[in-house]
Amino acid sequence: MIDGKAAVLGSLRSSNFAEVVCGKGPLRNLVYCVTAEGLLCSFQSSRELVHFIELEVASAHSLAVYENAIACGCSDGTIRVLTSDFKHAVTLPKPTTPALEYERNIALG
Repeated sequence: MIDGKAAVLGSLRSSNFAEVVCGKGPLRNLVYCVTAEGLLCSFQSSRELVHFIELEVASAHSLAVYENAIACGCSDGTIRVLTSDFKHAVTLPKPTTPALEYERNIALG
């Protein structure tokens, strides 16, 4: 059994955390989490909040952490990619639906 310790959440105490991921490589001392409300944050080993950023989406659902990037899966198929210091890198294009692709192919002949 693993004994956990509570993070110092402050105003985030009432948030709904959708996913929590441990950092990798040089970020291995951080824990990243994304809230259902669309907030990305990281905590250091002392359990204190280090970074946070509003993803500017209706909701967030998933999180992937790499050595130099953080990817957040959000509502409506939006994927936000940030640098390890929480600077916006790119927002990936939304996926297309098969029906739109079919209509586009018919229009092109």
